Amino acid sequence: MKKVLMAFIAMLFIAANLNAKDLKAEQMSSLKSELNSYINATKSGDVDTILDHTYPSIFKITPKEQLSKMLKQMYKMKKMPDIKEMAIKNIKAIESFSNGSFTTATYTMNMDMNVKGKDAKIQEMLVKALKEKMGDSASIKLDSNKSVIHIIKDSELIAIKEPKSNWKFINKTKALAMPKMLPSDIVSKLK
Repeated sequence: MKKVLMAFIAMLFIAANLNAKDLKAEQMSSLKSELNSYINATKSGDVDTILDHTYPSIFKITPKEQLSKMLKQMYKMKKMPDIKEMAIKNIKAIESFSNGSFTTATYTMNMDMNVKGKDAKIQEMLVKALKEKMGDSASIKLDSNKSVIHIIKDSELIAIKEPKSNWKFINKTKALAMPKMLPSDIVSKLK
């Protein structure tokens, strides 16, 4: 009887473990799909889709409608960098938090910033300001012949999945600078 009970407990443990692995694989698959949608929207300047994939706490700072208007105007006026490439380099293992799941994803963004019409001193000042803001992890080069600043930078997104919601994304550096934007248990796990 003891052996049967032990075998039954072992089978339950194995079944639970397999079920957890299936759930993680399903979560990773849905994360990759949502991440691809977010990346494609970012590349194409689809503001509505970008904001639909944005973690909603950002809208406490700037309401979604206002942010949408601002971004659409910037795209219309060609004030946004031209994103040449945005590719995921790494997705960490999905972890649980009190209200769902989260992870981080590292990506590389390759973009061009048009500086036509700005004199050489202003262009150099922009390059210097970008280097100070983005740090050593970014490659920032001015092509004065084309009046373009080429930027290649690695960044990290936090991906958060809460009940009855798709995966939502927020820039890790910005989010951790304002920790009240994230659930406290995510902040403590990321520090």
